[in-house]
Formats: sequence, C-alpha cells, structure tokens
Amino acid sequence: MPITTQQRLKEIMQELREDAKDTLRTFISDDAIDDLDNLRWANECLQRKIERATGDPEDFIKMHAQLEINKATLAKMQGNAMPLVHLATHGASGSIAALADAFKEPPPAIPQATQQAPTAAPEAPSSNGYTFTQLAEQYTHEQKMKGKWTDKTELETEALIRVLIALVPPQPVDTLTRKDFVQVSELISNYPAQASKRFPDTKDLKELALMEHAPSALMSITTQNKHTNRLSSILKWAEINGLIKKNIAEGLGKTSTGKASEERNAFTNDELRLIFKCIAEKRTPKPVSRGTATVHDFHFWIPLLGYYTGARVNEIASLRPQDIKKLDDVWCIDICQQNDDTKKTKSKAGNRVIPIHPELLRLGFVEFALEVAMQGSPRLFLELKMTHNGYGGNVSNWFNGHPDKSHSLYLRAGVQGENLSFHSLRHSFTTNMERAKVDPITLKRLVGHTMDDMTYGRYSKGIDPKMALEELSKLPSLSSDLLEPFEIWRASQGHGR
Repeated sequence: MPITTQQRLKEIMQELREDAKDTLRTFISDDAIDDLDNLRWANECLQRKIERATGDPEDFIKMHAQLEINKATLAKMQGNAMPLVHLATHGASGSIAALADAFKEPPPAIPQATQQAPTAAPEAPSSNGYTFTQLAEQYTHEQKMKGKWTDKTELETEALIRVLIALVPPQPVDTLTRKDFVQVSELISNYPAQASKRFPDTKDLKELALMEHAPSALMSITTQNKHTNRLSSILKWAEINGLIKKNIAEGLGKTSTGKASEERNAFTNDELRLIFKCIAEKRTPKPVSRGTATVHDFHFWIPLLGYYTGARVNEIASLRPQDIKKLDDVWCIDICQQNDDTKKTKSKAGNRVIPIHPELLRLGFVEFALEVAMQGSPRLFLELKMTHNGYGGNVSNWFNGHPDKSHSLYLRAGVQGENLSFHSLRHSFTTNMERAKVDPITLKRLVGHTMDDMTYGRYSKGIDPKMALEELSKLPSLSSDLLEPFEIWRASQGHGR
C-alpha cells in the first residue's frame, strides 16, 4: 500500500538498523559470510528491480534499504566494518527519506532526483568560495579514502563535525573573519556535554549552544578543544589544498587552569570496596522502568580490571581473547595496537604487557578468557557495541551515569564525591602502587606512560613479566572477602535490583 505517513518509514528504518546489528553479530570470524559473488549478484538484481520500478511504493523503500545492507555487508567482507557500524547506529542515508516523500503519490518510476548522489562529486562552491559544510564533506571523504581512520575515530569525527556545521556561519569561509571563529569557540564553550542524550528532540544544535546551562553540564575543556582542533584541522587541510585563502581558526583552544591530578579524583580503598560489594550483590545494571535488567559479564570484570590493571576504559573494553596470554610462565594482558579498526592504544607507550594480578587469577579471569576464545568470539565483551567513544563509551555511560548521574554505578554503590569517573580506578591503581613503594619505572610501564629518560625510553627492552608480577602483587587486594569467583557469581540467582 502507498506510504501516507512517516510511521511505516520509521519502522523500516528501525528494521534496517536491527538487520545491520544482526549482520554485525554474524561476523564472529572473517569467513562468516564468504561468498562475495553471490552478494554482488544479489546487489545487481536489486538494482535492476529498482531501475525497472515495478511493485508498490513500500517495496521500493524495502529494496533500497536491503541494497544498503548488502553494500555495507560487502564492505565488511572486504575489510571495512564502518558502513555496517554506521547503519547499526544511525540507520540509512537520507535517500530513503527522499524516496518516501516521492512515493506519497506513487509514480511509475523512481524520480531521477532521488537517486543517491555519488560521494566522490562534492557540491561546487559559490562565487565566493566553499562553505564550511562543503569543506567538511570533502575533508571527511578524503580521510576515509586514505583508510587511516579507525572506526572510533570516524564516529567521533562525525559527531564533532555535526556540531561544528551547526555553529560555523553558513556563508563561504573566505568571507568569514577571525571574530566569527572566536564566536564559534564561545558557542562551543557553552555547548552541553552528552547533548544528544540530554536533548534528543532538539534538531537545531546551535540552539543548544545559546541556551543557559549549569557549569557542570557543559563539555569539558578537553572535549571543547577536540572541537576547535578539528575545526582548525579542516581549514588547514582546505588551505593546503587551495580551497580557501587562509586558515584563520588556529589557536582557539583553551588551557585548563587545574592540575592534571585534579581533573579526576581517585577512589579511596573504602569506596572501592563499596563498588566491589555492589558487583557482588549484582546491583550493577542501570535501573529500568519494567522487568529485570540484564546482568552482563562486563558488569563483573571491567571495574575489577580497571583497578587491578590500571588500564584505560577503551583498552579494557576492546580486549580480545588472544590478548590474554602466557609470557615466561606468567599470565599477562597484552595491551596492544592492532590494525583492525577496533583496537588502538592512546600512544606508542600504551603498547604494553600487564601481568594478571593474583586476585584476578583467583576470580577466574583466565578461565573466562579461554571460554570466550573457545566460543570463537572476536572480543571478550561482545555485548559492548562500538560508539564514537570506542567500545568503552557504553562502559563510561554505565559507570559514570552520563547524562543522568543518578544512574552511575558508583552512586548506586554508595560512593559520592566530585570529579569521579571510571578513570578514577586508574588513579586508585597508581596511588596504591606508589604507596606500596613499587619501582617507579615498572609502574610507568604498567600504566603506559612515556619514559622521560632516553635510557629507559629508547634502549630498554621493556617489561620483564616475572619482575613486573612481583611488583604488581604489592597492589592491595580489596575484593577477596567480597567477591566469589566469576563462575559462582554468574550462576547465582538475584539479578540487579
């Protein structure tokens, strides 16, 4: 039947997202779908059906949606997971919406104007030059073609650019002044954190930057600088490529007045024990309006790994079974950078080996990793989905409670205080290791900090697993009288309340 409302379109778009998620789940290994020729043939058949324009309007929408899924699947089979990730998180491109409008009065064929425009043909500039939106589109297209962006970088950059496009004046960049870009910087400084979750119904992003917000609700200076730095990077790229006369958006970033140690506080040992008690009692899932929230494996392991390894949230969330390995008869976690668009350490120094703390061994972390490996899963915590903040994005939202702090794990555990987050576990690790008088060089290597001394930085062969385990074992075990081994915890009754 003809589409007369947007409701059916929304349903089809949701189906498309779910199909993309299901397809992603099937890729447990690279050969999950191995017949490229069949998929190409299916795409050709769909394209011919669309061109023949036979069938009712809803069929056209469905065929177009299926074609997007097939193309994204084909890209994944050829090594690029990003189109599937984009479909799973954002849904289909705007071309389907255009088709829906066209089919309110069913025509005999798809109008030429609704055919999806090739991304390689950017919009031509006006007589006064390119707008920022046009530059951002060309910049993004070139970076994707180079293949240097990870999935996380691409999603994060898309989120940054969406905000910048809303805030930069729409006229050609060469007609803007330094004052215009200073005003953009001021708007960014008043932009709310987690805006898409706090204001899901607001379409005009500039409106959010003009609203009054509590200081605690604003983006951090670090996040603000990500926006201004990306703005400058795009215009610098445009200047180098001769698309604009000069980049006048440099130097808009702000310097934090606080010390690095004040940006995030460490949890005290008593607070850590409250968090581990919350895990033991399975009070881990976020509150839900109905039914019982699901308790996942990551609810147990990720906070423990945060404290007992000192690793960053994305380093933990993206761990794979093969990253748990024995080196010199010591079970270790290999925090490594992999060229697979899913794992990337913060810096070169971040590539490191961390021995597994005796408490993690007692709780069964190695057995858990081996079990996941036997199942053929590509990651330890498959329930965590890729976001523009990496696989750790969902963990941060769960642990920190963004945007609603009342939903944070540590508050549900009874911990209150300023500047607390998942990163506080890393500070707690460092603080307790320093109090235990752990060798400073070993501690730097365990947390992935750059070596200032040339002897240790350039010429050292790295960490010795046995010596590092001896030092790591000095870290106090704060959960041994609270938590049962993982298998017992997982099998026990009494899900989160």
